Amino acid sequence: MTIVKGDILPFLESGLKAAFYGVYDQPGDDDWKLISMEMSSDGEDEKYAFLGSNPSMREFKDERVPAGLNSNSFTIANKKFESTIAVDRDAISDDRYAQIVKKVRIMGETARKYYGERAWEVFFEGDGHEYGYCYDGNEFFDTQHKEGKDYATVQSNLLTLALTAENLSAARLAMRNFRDDKGKKLNIVGDTLVVPPELEETAFKLTKSATVDASGNVNFHQGQYNVVVRPEITDTDSWSLVSTKGEIRPLIFQNREPTEFGSLEGNSEVGFLKDKWLYGVRNRFNFGYGDWRRAIMSVPG
Repeated sequence: MTIVKGDILPFLESGLKAAFYGVYDQPGDDDWKLISMEMSSDGEDEKYAFLGSNPSMREFKDERVPAGLNSNSFTIANKKFESTIAVDRDAISDDRYAQIVKKVRIMGETARKYYGERAWEVFFEGDGHEYGYCYDGNEFFDTQHKEGKDYATVQSNLLTLALTAENLSAARLAMRNFRDDKGKKLNIVGDTLVVPPELEETAFKLTKSATVDASGNVNFHQGQYNVVVRPEITDTDSWSLVSTKGEIRPLIFQNREPTEFGSLEGNSEVGFLKDKWLYGVRNRFNFGYGDWRRAIMSVPG
């Protein structure tokens, strides 16, 4: 159906909302979900105390032995995010609807991608404090992790190894040997290799090649890993091994309010005073650090 100038005003908001969600709801780059466990939120923040404690099954003898929540609790506060465009009233009167739709569709694409951008940004800053700390009070990637008084031995998920077959094996073994707060080995298996574009070729050779050298020695790592290439990694020789299976992940995605599209049109204050109509999106969420044992970062010296 052809849209003529007289149709634009009553059609504008509903049509732009459809244009936004038509792009926003499309399948996209969702590899951030591999490293994130989603937790619902119904307040301004949420307190977490279940990480680090892993009660095991045991023989029922005389009575149950209940395990409480971990004393190393921490809180993630929700944050609000938005994106807004202003459209001149004259552009609407001058029949620039197609251009406005294009801007709204771009907004939908940007909003869809932002969850992943934020997740990986938090993940890669795990050896700093900008986005908070791990449940044990240390940086997420740290050489001084401790699980509590029952198992006080220091554990590390921060290495200084280059990406080679031998070093990938070392990281894989280290993850399998991580222990819980009772000193029990958890046998966590790394299944995802995260690299910058500069290490993409190296990563695929390590994980896809059938042999490791000209002599035909079998490549143990073949088919063991999913490779994720992220341009956000600024240290171009750094890499990470991640476990994405099970209920617990390296990050917590705290989802308070989903993305919504809204507008101020017509005789709104902005429309009347500045002759502009506003269209925007907002949501509330945050990412925080989950179980450090599900990820190893290696930053070669």
